[in-house]
Amino acid sequence: MQRERDGRKPRGDEVELTTRELRVEQKRFYFNLKENGRGRFLKIAEVSGGRSTIIIPVSGWREFRDLLDEFIDAESATEGIVET
Repeated sequence: MQRERDGRKPRGDEVELTTRELRVEQKRFYFNLKENGRGRFLKIAEVSGGRSTIIIPVSGWREFRDLLDEFIDAESATEGIVET
């Protein structure tokens, strides 16, 4: 049985196309662009003690980005406002 470097079994016909790492405070996020027989997808893993993963198929990237933009815009609108 073949295993990847981290000890996990490889997932079928998945091919990793590119990887990026983002550090935010004490957390690390890994963005892995992968491809398999069903298409391309983005796998985002958070590592901070444990590990959480989400997978977004390419068909959902724009909606995911738009939703994230909404959160960014809402947060930007509240900057500088002190609530009491």
